[in-house]
Parts: sequence; C-alpha cells; structure tokens
Amino acid sequence: MIIIMVLIGNITVYPYLLEKMLNNKNQQEEKLLWIREDLVWLILLSFMVKILLWIIVIWILYLISINKYKKKLKL
Repeated sequence: MIIIMVLIGNITVYPYLLEKMLNNKNQQEEKLLWIREDLVWLILLSFMVKILLWIIVIWILYLISINKYKKKLKL
C-alpha cells in the first residue's frame, strides 16, 4: 500500500514541480539552479526510500518462506 502511494506521488508530483519550475521564467537563473538541485535531491531521496521499502518487503517475504519451510520439516 505504501509503495503504491509513493509511486502515485512520484507520478503526480514530479511533472507538476518540473512544469512549475520551467514556466516561472521571472525568477533569476541562480534561484532556478537551486530549485533544480533541490528537485534532484528530492528525486534521489524518493528512490532511496523506494529501494529501502523493497528491501524490507523482500526480507519479510524471505522470513515468511523460511518459517513455512521450517514448519514443513517439523511435520
């Protein structure tokens, strides 16, 4: 559920931020570069969170499979 929400957030937020950043031409070039740098860090942070969530999900599935295998051995 959380992963789906993060993916939907990425699909909806990033194009909006990019469009807003590119359409606002009244800002100075330095400020625009700072916004682009912040946007890059935001994207990298979200990808790191996604990777961490996938690692947690895979680890949980791995533990569940080990428990099922142990139960089969005991029977």
